[in-house]
Parts: sequence; C-alpha cells; structure tokens
Amino acid sequence: DPNVILRKNSLNQWFLKYFSACLICMLLLFGIPAKGLARPSSGILNIQSVLYNPQTHAVQLVAQNQGRSDWEYDVVKLSDPERVVVDIPNATVTGSQQNVDVHQDGIDHIELSQTLDTFYQIVHLTIYGTDSAVFGTIHPHAQGNMLSIALSNSQPVVQAPTLPPLPPQKSTFSFVNNPTVTAGVNVLTSATFNNGALNLASQPGNHLVIKNQFTLSAPKRLVIDLANTVLANKQMEEPMVISAGGIETIRIGQFDENTVRIVVETQHPNGFYLAYPHGNKNEVVLYSHLHPANRMLALDDPQVGFIQNINLSKSDGSSIIQVTATNPISHQVVRRGNQVEIDLTNTATKPAFIAYDKHKFPNIKNIRISPVFPGSSNSKIVITLKDPQTPIDSNVSIDGHTLELALTSSNTLSDTSFSDTWASQIPIKPFKKGVFTVVIDPGHGGKDFGAMRDGVYEKTLNLEVGLKVRKVLEAMGIKVYMRRTSDVFTELSGITDFTNSIHPDAFVSIHTNASVDTNVTGITTYYYTPQSRQLAYDVQQHLVNLVSSPNRGVQTARFYVIHHTSVPAILCEMGFISNPTERAELQSEARQRATAEAIAEGVVQFLGDRYKAQASQGVRF
Repeated sequence: DPNVILRKNSLNQWFLKYFSACLICMLLLFGIPAKGLARPSSGILNIQSVLYNPQTHAVQLVAQNQGRSDWEYDVVKLSDPERVVVDIPNATVTGSQQNVDVHQDGIDHIELSQTLDTFYQIVHLTIYGTDSAVFGTIHPHAQGNMLSIALSNSQPVVQAPTLPPLPPQKSTFSFVNNPTVTAGVNVLTSATFNNGALNLASQPGNHLVIKNQFTLSAPKRLVIDLANTVLANKQMEEPMVISAGGIETIRIGQFDENTVRIVVETQHPNGFYLAYPHGNKNEVVLYSHLHPANRMLALDDPQVGFIQNINLSKSDGSSIIQVTATNPISHQVVRRGNQVEIDLTNTATKPAFIAYDKHKFPNIKNIRISPVFPGSSNSKIVITLKDPQTPIDSNVSIDGHTLELALTSSNTLSDTSFSDTWASQIPIKPFKKGVFTVVIDPGHGGKDFGAMRDGVYEKTLNLEVGLKVRKVLEAMGIKVYMRRTSDVFTELSGITDFTNSIHPDAFVSIHTNASVDTNVTGITTYYYTPQSRQLAYDVQQHLVNLVSSPNRGVQTARFYVIHHTSVPAILCEMGFISNPTERAELQSEARQRATAEAIAEGVVQFLGDRYKAQASQGVRF
C-alpha cells in the first residue's frame, strides 16, 4: 500500500530528526571535543567525490566548498606498489565515493581516505599504477572547488588562473642583454623549477651569495636578493607559473645594477630552505619544505651520497637502527602514527625492504627504503612499528656519515647471538627429546632446479631454510628427518614413500614461489587432507608474524607430496623468487632464520595442542 509506505517514511524522518536533536544536545551537554563531531567548517575543505577522466588522463577531486581557491597539498611518488599519494591537510571526506576501480591507462585503482589528527584532518588520495611509467610526469592543479592530478604527459584538466600583471620595478636600472661583466660579478645563466625546488645556476667559478632574505604580505611572498649578480639575458625575467605545492608564481628580475631579486608568491613564505647542492658555489637551490622530497636543508655544502649499510642491533633494551652513508647525511624524522619516516634529502638509494630478525626486534613490523622520486637524490626510510607509542630518538655522528635511531620498548627481549649456535640458544624446549618426529622436505634438488631468477635457484633457498628449520626443531627436543641435506634429486613418489615409512607426526615441504608478475610478493601455506588443516594455519600464522612479507593466506592444493602422505602434511611457499626485492631478502641470513623459526614454532604449536588433546584421552608416548 503506497499510503502505508508514505506513513512509514514520514515516521522514519521524524525519528531521525528527533534522534539528531537529542544527539546534538548530549554532545553540547557533555562537552565532546570538536574533532569528534566532524562537522562542516568554513576552514575545512569538504571533499565530496573522486573520479578519473580518461580523456585527459587525470584524477579529479571535487569539494563542496564552492569558490574555494586555497587548496594545499603534497604529492609524493612511492614504489612497492607503484603509487602516487596526495596529502591534503585541513580536509575531510564528506561523500560516500571513496574508491574507484579504473583498470585502464596504466592506473589500477584510486583510494580516498582520511586521518583525524589532534589539530587538523588530512585526506589521502592514493593513485595505484600498474607500473612506474604512468607516473612519469605529474601535473597537479587546483582551481575553485576542484583539484586535478594529470598524469604522464597530459595537461591539467582545468586552465591555470590568469595572473595579475607584474608590479613595476623598484629600480631605474636599465637591463642590458649579455652584459659586460667585471671581475667579481656573477652571471646568473639559468633558473629552473623541478620537484618542488628552484635551481639557480651561474657561470663556472662564480660564488653566489645571499644578500637579503625576507618575507612580505598582501600578497604573501618570499624575497631573496643575490649580491654582485646580473642576469645573463632578459628572457629570464619571464614569470614561472607553478600553481603547485603551495607556490603560485616565481619571478626573477634585476633589482639594481649588481643585485638579482627572486620573488616567490606563496601562502607559506617561511617554508623554504637554501643549499649549495653539489658543493659548487656557482649554484644555489631554493627548496620548498612543503614538498615531500625536500626536508630541512640548511645553507651548507651537502654532497649527494649513497647508503652504504643499514644495521640493526640491541643496546640496553632498545632497538638501534644505524644508517651509514658515503657522505654527511641531511635528514628529518617525522612521526605518523605507528610509522616513522626519515627523509634523507641528499642521499640516493634503490627501493628495498630491509631484512632483519623479527624475533630479536619484535617492536618493528617492517623497514623499507625507497627514492622519493626515481632518479633523484632524495630518499625515504619508513619504519612501521607495532606500538605507535614507541619512543624514538635520533642522533648523527660527528662526521655526519651515520644516522642512529633508538627505539625503546617496554617489552624487551634478551639479545640473540648470530653465531653458529643460534638455534641452540632458543630458550624454549617444550618436549622431552624424541617424543615427536617431523620430516622436512626442502623442495626440488639435483637436476630439478625449481624456479630460477638471475642465477638464484629455488632448490638452494629451500635447502638453506630447511636445514635451519631442523636446527630449531632439534633445539626444541623434536626428532627431525631430512628428505635431503645436499643437492640431490628424489622422485615425488620417493619423497612420500620415505615419509610414510617413518610415519612422523608432521611433514613440512619447503618451497619458494614464482610468478610472471614481478610485483607479486608474499607467503602462502598449502594443505590437502583435513588432518593437515590446523598445521597449515598454525605455521602460516607464525610466518606472517615473524616475516615481513604479505599474508597470502592458507589454501588447499593437490600437490603430490601432501596428497599422498598419510600424516598431517603442508607445503610452505616462503616468498617469491620472481620479485627482485623479496629474492634478495630470501637470500639474507636474517630472512632465512626468521622463516625457519616461524615454521618451527608453528609446527611446535600444532604438536603441543595435539599432545595435550591426546594426553587428556590417556594416550601414552
């Protein structure tokens, strides 16, 4: 009956209005903090939707605030996976559309999320790409209630606003092309803007000196004067339209006969730093602190260096992370919840995940390092902590080559030696020696190489980890039978015959995964028979807890060695040899030991639960 439906809708509307009024009164009465209300504010940018325009190859954010022209945003490129992240402070997501599946033009999907901070809110726009080529060039542009992120070599969706005319010169100096330069006068030959930085270069042998640096208002701008300097040609006075990263325009002009003036129109005139980037005084760079690639540079001589080593150690209950570079390190440490970001502004690196012993450093989930922009000298180290309240201190050595981070945790563990007696030092021995038996099968061997990438063989990795699993299990009082301890080949039927003749309490086959997609990483544990299910879940849980790699879950599969085995049997795929980063980790001692310990602990948990169940039924061993 339409009338009944209409009456129900009216009743629902009345109830919602009544409930909303009561809720507002309660909030006002009890003084709930304003940040919890998420109410619209004239100072907050209310982002309503995100969409992808394939015609212009651009991602567009649309806000409810009509006529809003003061967008602020930071843009950064990241890898593993390939993505562009746009952070918009003092903003909130008001619409329901927060994720867009694109699957075209090199873009996989788009995510829109927000973070509530103590003082302000940040909206995160993340554009995921299938490869880095789609993010070769990025053109962010804001106008009115729209922010457009045009990708690759396409142009921004909206046109740049018309700039006001240049103010009249404050000097009667008459510009002369190709001026006659006297000794001691610098000639500024080029001015370029890239990745949030203005690079000013003069003739070789010149020495650019900052004469004045001050800010002005109405409009807000930063002014820098270069002493004893002239422009090489008048074309350099053409204004640069930036419209990104908080910078509107940059103007360069000849203020008087021996002073070049740079004027940066920006809402944040104090967010800039100067540096001689390569130790050559004939070049100076104005870095924007608002740009994620440039953090805390001073007017000094930071040389571009390379990371030599990242080392983890324990000291007085703290986890110590030491970063050593070839040159003095210029850095800034930023806390973002449970993530610690270290921006290295003059240190180059290659993308990588850092392998380490998770048993020894339980307060660290993972460590990754990557260049902020491909091919640039700016790097970022991201440390993900299990406890966001973990205190962190940073110090730089006297020579500046070593950055040391100290993470303090209330739940400290004793130091674990990295000597050959590593496994024997594991303190837990839950079983009487010989109570349980386990067969370890390091997959492949001999003529059967398994997967292979760049000269690394799966059979080798499987054996190295398998031998370590044996050490840990034996340290826990378990009798271990190895299917192979060297590079030998065994038929699949021979493996199951060997296992069934022993009839152990558990069978574990160790393998390394591979894919045609080199971006794929992660850990998977397979089982086939119902009696093997719990063993698979126990081992997988310990693997993802101790090893820094994606959890690809527990799956069923009809692999021969777990299908034709009469005891609980699993097959562990401990990572992807086809992914360059994970392949390097799988070869590291730290990753192998963490993997071995995780497999052993999962097996022990399974056997322990089985022991208790059978003991309660009066079964004797």
